[in-house]
Amino acid sequence: MIKKIDNIWGTEYSFEILHRKETESDVPKIIIVTYMFNNDSTEITKLAVESIKKFTEQEHEIWISDLNSTKESFQWVVADDKLNFVRNLSISQPLPSRQDSYANALGLEAGARAIDPQTKYVVIMHSDVVVAANNWLEFVTNKLNDKVRGVGLSIDSSRINAMHCSGMVFDFDLYKTYKADFRPNLPHLDVADDITTKIRENSFEYTYCKNSFNDKSVIDLIGQESIFKNMRCDRSINDNNEVFFAHLGRGIQKASGKYFKPNRTSIRQWINTIKQFLNE
Repeated sequence: MIKKIDNIWGTEYSFEILHRKETESDVPKIIIVTYMFNNDSTEITKLAVESIKKFTEQEHEIWISDLNSTKESFQWVVADDKLNFVRNLSISQPLPSRQDSYANALGLEAGARAIDPQTKYVVIMHSDVVVAANNWLEFVTNKLNDKVRGVGLSIDSSRINAMHCSGMVFDFDLYKTYKADFRPNLPHLDVADDITTKIRENSFEYTYCKNSFNDKSVIDLIGQESIFKNMRCDRSINDNNEVFFAHLGRGIQKASGKYFKPNRTSIRQWINTIKQFLNE
């Protein structure tokens, strides 16, 4: 394990970094930003990781970018020899709600600095997601080429139609070459929106997958046998209309008991359903 001080955006942070699984530069690196502080927040992150392990046939690395979770909550990451991690030991928790986006960006930046700098493709995900079909990673990365440099699993239509940071894949060389910035600049840009901006500004393209967040009619394409058919979450589908990615949304708020909107999937409903799904 490496312990280091790194200056990110003008502030020094203390990190622990453990790179246990090293792969070639052309192998996608998956970065999951998380903050685990109780059983529910820990469980949703575990389920995200378990789903990746179960459904990812393509070679990959998983990186947990941790925002100073409690020691007890983080222990399973330390114990799992298939996981790499970068852990910020300096950031104060819990953060005020207005800083949640900044903390997410900070986690993404720490993850990007920890991976092989020659990495070809980077996948970023929230912790309240699961992948749900074989060959999902190949399906998404096959959309990338010399012209198309990013793929969103959904699009945030509220600002600039950016690839949503709950799940996206992008060309890491473009990110570095054009100095893309994960930081939000609200109300104009949210977390990681600058990647979309840099793609556009430099005459490249991005695309996105069919998903229920941007198009409710996608739900009609999902088979009745799917547990995701009637689940109130965001779902992305492949060319066979199989759900390959699902995003709970507001996972940390739900885990902390601070989300009260009706007609949404609760944290316990998500955990129980996804556990059942992964055990099938």
